[in-house]
Amino acid sequence: MSRLQKAVQDYIDMRRALGFKLTEAAVGLRDFVSFLKRRSASHITIPLALEWAQQNPAVQPSQWAQRLTWVRCFARYRSATDGRTQIPPWGLLPHRPRRARPYLYTEEEIQQLLEGALQLGGLRGWTYYSLFGLLCVTGLRLSEALNLREPAFRRYRSRRRCSHDTNWKVWQIPFGADSRLDSEGPPRLPSTSRPNFPASPLLLSCISTRESFG
Repeated sequence: MSRLQKAVQDYIDMRRALGFKLTEAAVGLRDFVSFLKRRSASHITIPLALEWAQQNPAVQPSQWAQRLTWVRCFARYRSATDGRTQIPPWGLLPHRPRRARPYLYTEEEIQQLLEGALQLGGLRGWTYYSLFGLLCVTGLRLSEALNLREPAFRRYRSRRRCSHDTNWKVWQIPFGADSRLDSEGPPRLPSTSRPNFPASPLLLSCISTRESFG
């Protein structure tokens, strides 16, 4: 194992110990070190970093920039033990990400969506109705709404709040009384049909499991 190979493995191990996954970055950095070895380079240089980042001309410029960012972060780490290391500056591969333009539903469209959900009938219809209503009045992400648990619904004086935990943090989501959401959430299954868990999902499928919208 060369010094650069050992250095990149130490860097990956350190970042992962801090909680970073580095799934794609680890693969990319190992490939970068192999690229340096093929170029007979003993240290990181900006020209070689740029050449490696732009190896695939068929990908989007944003991917070139991402690959260069992996090298930049590793180069900063490596520069502490190898003074010859060149750190690629920001702006070498500028790009403007293309973000999807959000669509804002009108009040009429929301009402049509809710009415269409009820036409599904039974528990499924009420589950979709409650889900769409929650998304409209709270601003929750879809995954956050699906992960809500039954004890999270509580009434606080004249306002309603929904407790939600994510990334080991608990926060409150307020929504007004005009939201028309019953404090009990969607219709409940009989106690004999619900999962026997202290915090069962708020939104259930027809087979008493957490609803999934894949």
